[in-house]
Amino acid sequence: MPEWVKAGRVIVSGFHSPLEQQVLRSVLRRKGHVVKVLARGMTDYRPQPEEREPLAVGRMLVITACPPEVRRTTRETALARNELVLALAAEIVAPYVADESPLSALLEKSALAGRR
Repeated sequence: MPEWVKAGRVIVSGFHSPLEQQVLRSVLRRKGHVVKVLARGMTDYRPQPEEREPLAVGRMLVITACPPEVRRTTRETALARNELVLALAAEIVAPYVADESPLSALLEKSALAGRR
């Protein structure tokens, strides 16, 4: 992560898993830029304390593909989030993908479309 932050890369993720949350904290600590993609609506989104300053100064953006009334993450909304992350990403890094998982299928579809 440090070299990505130094290079000015924007990290796009759902920042849902513990590993992704650690990455988010690391990037924000280093004054990097992130786009957090929610798997639910924005209506009840409450930024974590460490997200408030980056949001205020424009180093962090929070977006969603879900309508406002979606209040809980479901398999379908997680899939929509992952599709949006893939659509926004110039490069894809996935440290672990379970075989036969929905994410595996999305990444395979992305690879077939010529993305790396």
